[in-house]
Amino acid sequence: MSMYNMWTIINILSIGTIVVAIIRVAKIVRHLEQDVESIKKELKR
Repeated sequence: MSMYNMWTIINILSIGTIVVAIIRVAKIVRHLEQDVESIKKELKR
């Protein structure tokens, strides 16, 4: 294991972690938007 290989693996892992985090946040935001829409519909009644 050279230092270069270690850094490459670390970079790939950190990029993967960031991508997963972004996907999770996007899902949460979508759920919140759906909740807001249903709340708005309730308030209009």
